[in-house]
Amino acid sequence: GPRDPRSIIAQCWERICLIVSLDYRSLAWFRFFLGFVTLMDLANRWGDIFAHYTDQGIYPRELSTKHAHYTWISLHAAGGSELFIQAIFIIHAMIAGMMMVGWWTRTVTVANWFLVTSLQARNSYLSHGGDQLQRMLLLFSIFLPLSKCFSVDAALSCSFPSARKNKSCRWVSVMGLAVTVQFTIMYVTSYLDKSDPAWRVDRTASWYALRLDFFRTMVGGWMLAFPNLLEYTTTAVLIWEGFGPLLWFSPFFTEQCKLLATLGFFFLHLGFALAMRLGQFSCITTFCVWVFTPSYFWDCLLFPYLKTTERTAFRVWYDSSSNLADLVARVATTFFLIPESVVHQLPPSMASQNAFIMARDHQDRQYHNWQALLMITKVSPLFWPIYYLFSINLQITRFLSRAFLYLEKSMQKQIRYAGEFSRKGVVSRRKQKLRRMALNCLGILFITSIGAYHAEKLNLPPSFDFPSELDPVFMALHFMQSWALFAPRPPSSQWWINIKGITDTGKRIELYDDAGLFTWRSCSDVGFVKPEPYFQSVKNHRWFKYWENGYMHSKDVDTLRFFFGKYICNEYNKRNAVPVLEFQVHVLRERFMYKLPKNATLLPSQILWNHSCLT
Repeated sequence: GPRDPRSIIAQCWERICLIVSLDYRSLAWFRFFLGFVTLMDLANRWGDIFAHYTDQGIYPRELSTKHAHYTWISLHAAGGSELFIQAIFIIHAMIAGMMMVGWWTRTVTVANWFLVTSLQARNSYLSHGGDQLQRMLLLFSIFLPLSKCFSVDAALSCSFPSARKNKSCRWVSVMGLAVTVQFTIMYVTSYLDKSDPAWRVDRTASWYALRLDFFRTMVGGWMLAFPNLLEYTTTAVLIWEGFGPLLWFSPFFTEQCKLLATLGFFFLHLGFALAMRLGQFSCITTFCVWVFTPSYFWDCLLFPYLKTTERTAFRVWYDSSSNLADLVARVATTFFLIPESVVHQLPPSMASQNAFIMARDHQDRQYHNWQALLMITKVSPLFWPIYYLFSINLQITRFLSRAFLYLEKSMQKQIRYAGEFSRKGVVSRRKQKLRRMALNCLGILFITSIGAYHAEKLNLPPSFDFPSELDPVFMALHFMQSWALFAPRPPSSQWWINIKGITDTGKRIELYDDAGLFTWRSCSDVGFVKPEPYFQSVKNHRWFKYWENGYMHSKDVDTLRFFFGKYICNEYNKRNAVPVLEFQVHVLRERFMYKLPKNATLLPSQILWNHSCLT
């Protein structure tokens, strides 16, 4: 007979919820990787703090204030000394670490987003696509339940141990859909921007991209020797960027298609990272795309593999009157044990054994206190190497065992856990419903704004004029985006810099070759030759973007070049007995043709700047 319309509507609604849902466990990994990317970014920038962010560097605060949008707030511009910026970097690293482990998660996510946008606003000429994606994902993350799973906040929750019971890990919200839309628009706009025949007709784009010396890695150099293979990779990249995101919205085999899309983009960006130096963009896209890993992966593929007898039969008892035992039980169940490993409060019949933590393995062997802790690490799917690390040295084990007992005795009887969930009482259903409605409305606003922003940029129908009144709001939120990744085509030429200086003895020297700007050791002037290896003279992606976005193409290029020249004079003459009096900055370019890597045409040099150190 005919099917009940209500059941059809219910099935359709269930499918829609499955499409827009995210998994709490995937969100936890997403949180970890976002914090990790921030740490990696800070580590990459640390060595250039003096050059990039102080008043004695290439971009002092007077320039930053002049060039920045009036809605931008930069804490890094509050001081111009190296020590001040280093202090902010250290605080930022601590916040990123707290985000990784999920401690005060929402608070540190807001702080992380603010400090990331502050850092990018301090010197915007260093930014690239990875920075855009990082700040957008952090903005979305403020409204995501990142601490529901695998977090210190979850471990310190007042609902422990009831929170350990098996519950659905799917989170359904329009805000989750907004994250999916952000990634989708990034790839689809990149696909639409790649309109040149090098991508769509000749299929030479991959070859030209790998021909750029700064970007090419050793693996990329090997691939460059197979131009016919690169024609297929060009087509594969283009098709996957344009149509791969559609798998995230598949109404059929939804979770399997989600997993396929996630794996596809993971391997796509992993391939990019192996073949090219793309800076932070490779790191954030390779790992953060795992936010779309569906529950199917965790429940049907990963956890059945982890459910060994050794883990499922493992039992833990803890003394609830002991603060340390309670804390250990919370952390162990959150980070170390699979859900099937049972955790109980220590019954009175077992309390006589003078143990506040007890464990029993699948062979009914019992372990107390420190040994129980070691066994917890042994059965952990992730932290099992810790067991073998501490078991190697018996003296270390004995010392830690005594320290553990001393810590248990010295801890106070009452403890207040510093976690987000521990601060919250029971929220009424009405408040929960209002929060969900507000979050869904915010997600709709984000989706509409992102779609309208890119529709206007790409001149897509229907014609839409973005309200100019909203510009200050979106600029303040750092909402601006551009995903022209080697679009409309990779360049068919590359540039390099030569800096020709004259010392006070009349000697001609080269300041740029052989990483001269970072070692401050000059070499003899050998003419206009390309530095080898090229990427070492540029140092990193931040410096490459400074040359490309700032020094050669800035609107206020003369002022930027003057401060760069002043920086060179001060730093070189401070470190060398024979000072440089003046120098010229030359840019040289070579053009190359497909399949003719050794026949690049050298173009005439161009003088960008003359600088005297006496002015």
